[in-house]
Amino acid sequence: MFQIPACVLISWLCLLGLLSCRTPALVPLIAIGESTTISPTLVSTQAVASDQAEFVVKAGFEFNPTDWKLTLLNASGRPLSLSAGAVGRLDLFNLIPYRAIGLTSGQTYRLQFATRNAGGDSVNVERLYTHRSDGPRWIRLTHAPLVGGDFAGSTLNKDNLPPSESANYLSIWRYQNDQSWQMLTYSAVDNKWYDSKDLTSVSPRHGVVRYQLQEAVGDNQTFEGLGFMISELLLGQRLYLKDMGGVTPYYAGPDGEVRFFTTLKRAYQLTEGGSPQLWVRWGNWDQYRGPDLPEPTGTLVSFRLGTTGYVVNQRPGQQIHLWAFDTEREQWSRRADFPGSLRSQGVGFTAGGKGYFGLGITANEETLRDVWQYDPTTDHWQYVTDYPGAGSTYLAVGQLPVRTLLGWGYEQQPTAAGGIRLVGCTDFWEFVP
Repeated sequence: MFQIPACVLISWLCLLGLLSCRTPALVPLIAIGESTTISPTLVSTQAVASDQAEFVVKAGFEFNPTDWKLTLLNASGRPLSLSAGAVGRLDLFNLIPYRAIGLTSGQTYRLQFATRNAGGDSVNVERLYTHRSDGPRWIRLTHAPLVGGDFAGSTLNKDNLPPSESANYLSIWRYQNDQSWQMLTYSAVDNKWYDSKDLTSVSPRHGVVRYQLQEAVGDNQTFEGLGFMISELLLGQRLYLKDMGGVTPYYAGPDGEVRFFTTLKRAYQLTEGGSPQLWVRWGNWDQYRGPDLPEPTGTLVSFRLGTTGYVVNQRPGQQIHLWAFDTEREQWSRRADFPGSLRSQGVGFTAGGKGYFGLGITANEETLRDVWQYDPTTDHWQYVTDYPGAGSTYLAVGQLPVRTLLGWGYEQQPTAAGGIRLVGCTDFWEFVP
């Protein structure tokens, strides 16, 4: 009952917010002050040769390698030698690589990372690493300059639009505070981050939804909005928003987090948490209700291959269902169940004509970094790789016409008191199938 007043409350902020698609205006980043303390963390594990792997620690300038201990154990528990490489200095922190040699393909090793964070609390993290030099490749890209706010970025993907001069640039927004966004653009041309000066009437919020649709040839419209705010008056409950800038009508679906996939001219939107309603938005702002998902929604992940949208629906007590939506016939059909673990806050994406689903956390808050591939020609799932980066939840996924990018998000670190500490991540990767 609080949703309508919330939309009215913010409506005075909502000028017309639809912008034509164009090459972003890139502004060099202004480095954030180096006084920000960044605690040591293990940020990546990656094979670099058939018998070698590299493990990277990220730490603020206040910390030295003597402030942490990184240990690699083989299957029998024997420590293996690690050699430190040259320190890479970025604007906000250092990156310290460690190299292990003599590893066996297919063998699983245990990494132990012990340190104290900036608050003086002890941190003990264990991570399994299975050495594989074949399969999909992960290309490590430049870390993003993120401090404070959300580390869950919202991307403006372009894989549903014709190639253009902006195809090598990915816009990512993130909630900084109740008054401001941090708007960044990643350039695949020079592997750099830039401040972007996007014009928007959308007030800062968590979980903002962003997509582009073609209204007419040469006229691509940008939609930005939905998401939620945290209400102090409602004891921290989420206040879901229905506006998308100046777009009318407002989103007609139920309250909850919205997952979507897009074609050239339409966005197909489902809400997590029960309702099977499918709401379709046209590039000309029109909205209509499509065929309901054939079952109630749980936790959702979506991706699109060609003219077919795919939705992974996870509900407690049942198999993890995959549904395919034919956007030309507007029909749902059931496909092969996902064989991996039930999870929340995972991600879906596409690359090389196949769909992928993975990462997240289990109901027991155990970290998952496995990535599974779905082949639509055989209707078959298979495990293919582990994500090498730091985060496992709320990752940003960028889909450019010829690139798939992942990164940011949060790592779950166990505390001495038996709780979980969320650590924001800044690493960024390109996935090459």
